[in-house]
Amino acid sequence: MATWLPPAAPATPRSPASGANQPRLRSPDRGCRVKDRSGRVPRDAARFRLCAPSRGLPPTRVLLSFVPMRTLRIMIWRLLSATLALTIMASGALAQTDATVRPVVFTSPTWTSPPDADVTEALSPAFAQLIGISGSAIIECLLHDDGHPFDCRVVEESVHGLGFGSAARLVVASGTLRASRVNGEITSGRVRARVNFVNRDLGGKPDEMSWPTPTPEALRLAAELAEQREEFPLDTDRMEDLDYDRRAVVEAWLAELLPSTPETRKRTRTTQLVRLFSEDDLQRILAREEPVQMPSKEAFMEACPDPTAEEMVQLRELRRRYCERYECGV
Repeated sequence: MATWLPPAAPATPRSPASGANQPRLRSPDRGCRVKDRSGRVPRDAARFRLCAPSRGLPPTRVLLSFVPMRTLRIMIWRLLSATLALTIMASGALAQTDATVRPVVFTSPTWTSPPDADVTEALSPAFAQLIGISGSAIIECLLHDDGHPFDCRVVEESVHGLGFGSAARLVVASGTLRASRVNGEITSGRVRARVNFVNRDLGGKPDEMSWPTPTPEALRLAAELAEQREEFPLDTDRMEDLDYDRRAVVEAWLAELLPSTPETRKRTRTTQLVRLFSEDDLQRILAREEPVQMPSKEAFMEACPDPTAEEMVQLRELRRRYCERYECGV
């Protein structure tokens, strides 16, 4: 603590215009000296101090607090550090309070009506079924609300070129989904699903279909109808899922290994008709009495006869050629 001493000589009077009764700056050696209790002037004292005018005023003792500059810097630094620490602690406490009051609950999308297995089997690529190649695909779709996904695209396909990706898109779009939710509110987004197509291997036994055993009369009527009418679909277009270049190559192989003859076409039509129509339906179709509801093309393809032992040998050769030239994943 220091004491201010009055000046040695009175100050020259000043007019109001020249700044009388106004604070002014003086040198420590001329009327405004800062001393500590021992009577010495500290080294860190400021060169100029704000002094009060002395003329006309009684001697006054002015107490000044002296703080070294280094100590002042340390105090300011500690004050700023304490303020920053309090701000960080307050922000963390506020965030923790918000998280405790309003937790975020996320619900993933789920199937409300998954794709049917029969739909998956019906949409399986026909040529892949013919040569016994299985595959899969990962599909990504957009989902804005509960219902069918849309804007589907193929993310990954296990065996390229056979049509598994295109078929999987139709399979996923046939199902319905419950959209994802955040705190109970629907949020749009993209979902992914894997579709597996499992086909019978040519080395195994053929699948036994539960077709009813036809009567001899039904076989006769089906054979007669197969000779008269040629408009019934046959198992001839199993390459619709192949691209143009592969289709041209495979058609040449099929013409060589499994040529279509009148006898094979008649056998195929007879088997299809006797499996899909009853004996009464066959009689009405032959008599052209009343229209009979025709099955779908997929139903006709499923009703094709099982390949014979000789045809199985040719199918294995067809598969070998295809896998040797293209990708099979086996």
